[in-house]
Amino acid sequence: MNDITSELLLQRPFPCNDPKQALDHRIIMSDQTLVLITIDAENSLKFENGCWSQCVNGHDPEDLETWFSLGLASRTSNGYRQVKNLGNRLHEARDLQDKCPTAASAIPADQRLDNATSGLPLIFKSCRRFDAPCIVFLDVTGLYQYGHAEFAEACNLIMDTGHDLQTHIHPECLTQDWFDTHDIQCPSKGTETQFWTRDTIYGVHRQVTEDLTRFKGSRPIAYRAGAYRISNTIIDALVELGYKVDSSYDILNKKGHVQLDRDMLDQNAIMEYRGLIEAPISAYQWGRKNQIKRFVGNKHAFDRIEMLKDFRQRGIRVVNYILHSYSLMQVYGTDDDPRAKIGRKGPCHQSIEHFEAELDYMQTSGEFKVVDTQGLLDHIAADPSILRGDGAIPIHHSVPSDIN
Repeated sequence: MNDITSELLLQRPFPCNDPKQALDHRIIMSDQTLVLITIDAENSLKFENGCWSQCVNGHDPEDLETWFSLGLASRTSNGYRQVKNLGNRLHEARDLQDKCPTAASAIPADQRLDNATSGLPLIFKSCRRFDAPCIVFLDVTGLYQYGHAEFAEACNLIMDTGHDLQTHIHPECLTQDWFDTHDIQCPSKGTETQFWTRDTIYGVHRQVTEDLTRFKGSRPIAYRAGAYRISNTIIDALVELGYKVDSSYDILNKKGHVQLDRDMLDQNAIMEYRGLIEAPISAYQWGRKNQIKRFVGNKHAFDRIEMLKDFRQRGIRVVNYILHSYSLMQVYGTDDDPRAKIGRKGPCHQSIEHFEAELDYMQTSGEFKVVDTQGLLDHIAADPSILRGDGAIPIHHSVPSDIN
């Protein structure tokens, strides 16, 4: 037994004092395929209505009229379009250090989910029906760009609805002033995060971790890199900072963002890597052209239920869904080109239907279990063979008739 699983076993509180019952519990746990519903919670500034308020917290900015008056946003037929550098200019409209709660924060969480039309509340509304916990990787740059109040609203919404708040960061969004304020050497312009120096990487991730800890009340233990820009240096920094799980290994990324030793990894397989657990973003091949697909919230089904069955039959022990906080929102185009993607507004009912059908299948089949980060670690502690599952990318050639 290795160091990581030994440590997890020591930390794990068994449900009873009877070793036989504890063993039975482990067998029951290991008999199910584990599912992670992970969400990258962040803005989407290239789209209309793409600010943090809408894409994460699920409502219009409460100071939107001020944005209009200061030229930070302009009205459109479907809402508003914010300026591209909004994150660096929002201090013109609001005091980013103001800790006065947003008006939306006073609305009970269940009520926000009942009336959800966008952002995290829309996803949480679907998951609530099936008691499915999400692992929410919240982009901590939201704190620096949108301010204390909106960031606190997001953190509280995640925790009040029983979901798992963990670390996400887009360091490329950090400004020179941010680096100067925190006495961290700013990398050369244009240098991507995975190629930063060890000192800069450690300094940024230490500060981000400390900042999220203030809102979470405990240290985060799971991490996903922004744009999947991950390297061994970042992994080593995460281990030093106490992280247990990374979920940045994007099997499909061909942009050079993933700078990990692929010879030590096995595609879809969850495994130990440099002192933590690496949980890859699951992928499969679909259709006659063998397109690579992920388990996402999408208006096309892409036979994800069949692939859940296939993953289980092949012995792939963990399925890692990836959504963004705006994944269940409707994407719209222009009057001239309805198929263009220029904005998001309201729920995408087709995406919700497919996502809920998958959650329903997992629940009713009894063969799958949706877990959060600690749940994943508990299962690994009880059954270390989870770290030795099949990693192959399954291929599904049929094209189901319900695909639109």
